[in-house]
Amino acid sequence: MVPNALAAAAVGAELDVPLETAAAVLAEARITRWRMQTSGTPDGIRVVNDAYNANPESVAAALKTARWMAADGRLIAVLGQMAELGTIAAEEHERVGELAARLHVDRLITIGPEAKAIAVAGVREGVEPENVADYDDADDALTDVLAVARDGDVVLIKGSRVAGLERLAARLVEALS
Repeated sequence: MVPNALAAAAVGAELDVPLETAAAVLAEARITRWRMQTSGTPDGIRVVNDAYNANPESVAAALKTARWMAADGRLIAVLGQMAELGTIAAEEHERVGELAARLHVDRLITIGPEAKAIAVAGVREGVEPENVADYDDADDALTDVLAVARDGDVVLIKGSRVAGLERLAARLVEALS
């Protein structure tokens, strides 16, 4: 959302809106649900529900942000498919797995056959195989996260709307509360 905020501030500056006014208005901006929606749990686990939509750029941004949020703590990434990519779908899913490895994602969980390439590429690029799981069903992924998540972890949930991961995020927050 930073590029959008900067663009809005630039338009405001061009229209002679004082920077202080633009900053005050941007501070009040609200994002739609399921876009980096963060929930804390009593056990100190932060669940980041970014399941509104997914494309290569937004998944990369979400992974980088979640890694920053986790700092030196553990990052669990639960990733579904990026829809509507056409002929580049397999390659782009692989690139996400490569990025997950470079960012040192501690547990990489993928859901659905389209997202399996993320898991395969993650292992190929260095995520330990025992820290990668690929499921066809969101219920299995939920069970996995509940078994491994602990105090201080950040759990990122990201995928296109067709993956329905917003329901998984809601169930996870409920189970951890």
